[in-house]
Amino acid sequence: MPEQSSFPDPWVDVAPDEAPFPSPQPQEREETPLPPPKTHSRRALRGPAPTVRRDPTRTEQMLERINTTDGRGERPEKGLRRFVYSLTNGRVNPGLSKDEQVRHSLIRTLTAPLPSGRVYYIGCFTQKGGLGKTTTATALGAMMATHRNDKVLGLDVNPDGGSMALRVPQTSEYTILDLRDELLRRDLSPMEFDGFVNHNPTTRFDAIVMPPGEKPSSPLSAEDFRMIANGLHEKYPYRIVLVDCGTDLTSSVMDSVIPRLDLLVTVSTTIRDEAAVTLGGLDALSKDGYEDLVSNSVTMMVHKQLNDPDVQEQRRIDRETREIRSWFRDTTSAVIDVPYDSTLRRGGVIDLNSLTEETQMAYLRGGAEITTSLAQLR
Repeated sequence: MPEQSSFPDPWVDVAPDEAPFPSPQPQEREETPLPPPKTHSRRALRGPAPTVRRDPTRTEQMLERINTTDGRGERPEKGLRRFVYSLTNGRVNPGLSKDEQVRHSLIRTLTAPLPSGRVYYIGCFTQKGGLGKTTTATALGAMMATHRNDKVLGLDVNPDGGSMALRVPQTSEYTILDLRDELLRRDLSPMEFDGFVNHNPTTRFDAIVMPPGEKPSSPLSAEDFRMIANGLHEKYPYRIVLVDCGTDLTSSVMDSVIPRLDLLVTVSTTIRDEAAVTLGGLDALSKDGYEDLVSNSVTMMVHKQLNDPDVQEQRRIDRETREIRSWFRDTTSAVIDVPYDSTLRRGGVIDLNSLTEETQMAYLRGGAEITTSLAQLR
C-alpha cells in the first residue's frame, strides 16, 4: 500500500487564519476511570464503556462509505472549490468536499419516503428540565419539515407548562388546551383546526403549544391526548408528529402518549448528573415494558458549554463526555452530539439558518436517523 502524502488536500476548505501545524500538546498524564454516577439506574451504574458495542446504524454505515471521489462531477456549493468552479466557468470542477457529500447523503436519507396510511409519532423525552428537550424537538421538527414533503406538527403536552410557544412564531392566539376544550364541545373542520396551529412559513414546521411557563389548572389527560391524536389521524393532513413530553412519566397524559409513540428521541447533556437522571428515566420505561422503544431510541447529546481554557480541565470533560456517550450508545440505537451554539443558548424562535454549520449538521443527522428508524417499522 503506497505511503500517504503528508501534504494537505489543496481543495479542502481551510480558514485563512488557521494554523497549518498543531500547537504543542501538554505531556500526557495517566488517566484513572471515572466512578459510576450516583443513581439508581442499573444502566448508568455500568460505569466505563462496555466491551460489546452495538452494530452501526444504517445512517452511520452510509456515512462510512463516503469517500473523496464520491463528489466528483457535482457542482461545489461553498469554499475554495466553489470559487475555482465559478472562476473557470465550470471548466475546472473540483467536485464536492467531504462535508458537502455528507450533507447531501443525510438529506437524501432524511427525504426518503415513509409507508403511507398512518401518522408517525415521535416523542422527545428527558427526565429533567432545562436540558434542551423543547429546543431539540423544535429544531428536529423544523429540519424535517424543511426537507420533507410531509406535513410535520409539534405538540407540546408538558403538564407543567411548556416552552415550545417561545421557540416558534406565534401565529395563533390559542393553545392545545383551547383545542382540547373545543373538541370536547364539537367536531372541528380542518380549516377550524388550523386556527389553533402556529405556522412557520420559512421551515413549514407547525406547532400547537402550551401556555408558556404556566402550569395549567386543568392539564391534558390521557383521554384528552387520545381525542386529539384520533382527530389528527382521521381529519388533518399531518404525517409526522413530534411530541414534546413532560418530565414526569407518571402524569396522566403520558399514559396515552407513550403507547402511541413510534420512536423516542432521548435528550441528554454532557453533564454527568443530568445524564444519569435521564438514563434512570429510560430504565424506568424499560421496566414498564417499553424495552424496544428505549433500545430503538435516538439520543441527542447537547453540549451546554464552550471548551474550558484550562487544558487539563478540558481533558477531564472530554473523558467524562466519552463515558456518558458510551452509556447512551449501550442503551439506545444512536448518539448524536449537538455542539454548543450561542444562538440556541440565547433562546427565542429557532431559525435554522442562524445556527452554526456544525449544529445544523447535528439536527440533519438526527432527522436522518429518525427517518431511517421510521422506515423500518412494520
